[in-house]
Amino acid sequence: MRQRRRDRAGVAAAIILALAAMPARPAELPPDLPAVQGVVGFREDAGAAYVAVRVDYPQSYALQGILWYNNDDLVMYPAVRVGTGYWDGPGDVGDMTIVAQEIGGPVSAWGSVAFSEPIGAVLGGVYAVFELPSAAAFEGIGSCGGPGFGYCDGAAGAAGWMSRDGQQWVRLHRRAGLAARPLLVPLAPGMLVKSLGEAGAAGGGDLPVARPYLDAGPNPFNPRVSVVFDLPQAARVELAVYDVRGRRVARLVDGLLAAGRHEVSWVGDDDRGRAVASGVYMVRLRFGGEELVRKLALVR
Repeated sequence: MRQRRRDRAGVAAAIILALAAMPARPAELPPDLPAVQGVVGFREDAGAAYVAVRVDYPQSYALQGILWYNNDDLVMYPAVRVGTGYWDGPGDVGDMTIVAQEIGGPVSAWGSVAFSEPIGAVLGGVYAVFELPSAAAFEGIGSCGGPGFGYCDGAAGAAGWMSRDGQQWVRLHRRAGLAARPLLVPLAPGMLVKSLGEAGAAGGGDLPVARPYLDAGPNPFNPRVSVVFDLPQAARVELAVYDVRGRRVARLVDGLLAAGRHEVSWVGDDDRGRAVASGVYMVRLRFGGEELVRKLALVR
């Protein structure tokens, strides 16, 4: 535990923020991009480093790329990876999928990177991780200033993390979000889909092909939501509702079901029949090695 705290402290000490007047964004970019307040980067050039951004988007879309605010046009990022990660952080970059390589961006301006294939997200988002070039440090704003990422007000930006080893991560303060926006396309059959892992578990693995297994509505709901799912074959099924901390609230199905479409209702109560509070919940379907999750919002 003490060693991990020292590691995190070392990462935090390597991060610096630089404030400067930022140039106006190019006219061809979306007009609603957030105002960039400064740049964040590593001031030490001790080997590899990574910057991760949590990219949230609707389940009906797939991520085909990302817009981000780049500091130095002379920097080439060796790779961009996409990973499932967990609710509390990106996880191990070794478990992630490389979606772009040798990426450059403009100087003190918004740039874009296109992925090799679109990726959907079962739980509404994934982590996009930029690998920083070795022996490169952030020394200042603009060209020759080194690898750096724009940040903005936390409410307008995306949650960001930084790491020296691609395993232990330090999250940026919530009042400072990374300047990043997803580039989306409608989700189509055959596209790849990722789903977040559970906190503390090992992530990664091959990406499953997207299939319309699970849906729920109305969403938000009050007082009842219908959960609909398809089984390609007979299987033992576990369908349960969890809170945002991963604690089970209610078990809806636990047993063998036939192939085909099934519908189950949840009226917002727990396993003891007590009404639960308004908030965000996750309904999780497990069967035959598959796991799908859908976010629910209960509004009383």
